[in-house]
Amino acid sequence: MRLTLKLKLIAVFSVLVLALIGVAAFGILELRDYNLQVSRITEVYTPAQGLLLNADRDAQQALVAERSLLTLAPGSEEFDAQLASHGENVEQISERMEKYAALVDADWSRGMMEQFWPEFAAWTEASGTLVQDLSSAVTDQQQQALASRSISDLNATFDAMRDVIDSLDEELEGVINQEALEAAASYQSGRSLLTVLAAGASVVGIAGAAWLTVTISRGLSQAMAVSQRVAGGDLTETAVVRGRDEVADLLTSQNEMILKLRAIVTEVSGGAGQVSSGS
Repeated sequence: MRLTLKLKLIAVFSVLVLALIGVAAFGILELRDYNLQVSRITEVYTPAQGLLLNADRDAQQALVAERSLLTLAPGSEEFDAQLASHGENVEQISERMEKYAALVDADWSRGMMEQFWPEFAAWTEASGTLVQDLSSAVTDQQQQALASRSISDLNATFDAMRDVIDSLDEELEGVINQEALEAAASYQSGRSLLTVLAAGASVVGIAGAAWLTVTISRGLSQAMAVSQRVAGGDLTETAVVRGRDEVADLLTSQNEMILKLRAIVTEVSGGAGQVSSGS
């Protein structure tokens, strides 16, 4: 195959373009992985953690409302306000935990949520029964009995429910930290590899340019040297032809010219010698 200068240029630039495409493709893949990890943190785990914290706050507020009912007269405005607050907070706990379960669909989370719902149901049933009994309590003795039940029996179910929420939050915090570490590692690894690949592409481009420069300049320098010798009348040397490109064609043409000039000089010298002998 005849490797012309045009083909050499196409080959060098093709290799350079492919190297740059490879660098860009690798960079896109690394950025995609990094973005996925960051997206999981910002769009899944952080909102889920916020839901857990708010659910825990709602539980505390429901407990405060429940204890406040023990000190208020049934039917009063303050009693009705705390009763509404208790129901609202219980409902919000359920809604937030359902949203959390929809966001974090991991095995460890599903297992802990299976523990949460029975504990939540036990607490809401016990607390709801207590609140209902408080609404109908009319004597101090009845309220004291209900207060004792709230402190003894309901504390256990309330703490069991909150323990599950706290465990979920701790586990999720560990997942967030792990994701953050993996995202940082992916970023560092991708940046290092991209730097290496970019440097490799630069080396390929420089090497290709140097190869073309040497190939062309060496042949042209040799052609210039031959032309200068011919101009000075030296027809004894010809150029060394390497390759099969346009520069090689130029050197071959010069060599043919030198051989023809030698033949002409030899012929002229022979004719001049014969003329001298005839004289």
